[in-house]
Amino acid sequence: KEEMLANFEQGTNQAEIALAQAYPAYRSKYCARQPFSTALQQLDEGAVPAIYWYATNLGKYALAKSIVTVLNEKDRIKAMMGFIKSNNEGFFYNAADRYFGAFYTKIPFPNGDLPKSRGHFEASIAGSPQYLATKVLFAKMNLVKAYSRAKTPAAKKAIRDLYKGLLDSVVSFDLKSAPKLIPENTIEQKKAKQMLDELDVDMPVD
Repeated sequence: KEEMLANFEQGTNQAEIALAQAYPAYRSKYCARQPFSTALQQLDEGAVPAIYWYATNLGKYALAKSIVTVLNEKDRIKAMMGFIKSNNEGFFYNAADRYFGAFYTKIPFPNGDLPKSRGHFEASIAGSPQYLATKVLFAKMNLVKAYSRAKTPAAKKAIRDLYKGLLDSVVSFDLKSAPKLIPENTIEQKKAKQMLDELDVDMPVD
């Protein structure tokens, strides 16, 4: 765990250095401890890759560290992902919408906003259907929670059917059709198979 934390911290620091070197105005605002939103205003679309890896490493570091760290960093990460969505919505397989899909399953804390989450997950899937992790995250983070809150058998069935359909599409996906994603998608197929095996546990039929 300590090595993992160190790697995430290094990734965060390297992204900060990249932004500081490429954007002196950003560096000036950031070092002067101006509001982070003010620093972000000094960037343009060319900053999107560094911003993405900045947010990703910081987010993973926070999750591995503690819930207190997550709560302390969530606004900064949200601002960065909002910047990406505004400047290059499709970047890294529609990563910003994927992030917000996950974000709104928990925020507002503790219940989240599941309809808003679903909208972002669906937007990410529509933009990059070949990135299977989005479907798995949608099923795992949104639909399981939505199923537990459904009030009627019909609503539960609709959610269960969507859950199963998403995971079936992951399992049946032709890995060779997205060669750059074979390593990631292979892992997601394994996750989907396991989730389908546990379907009746996570979503029992009344």
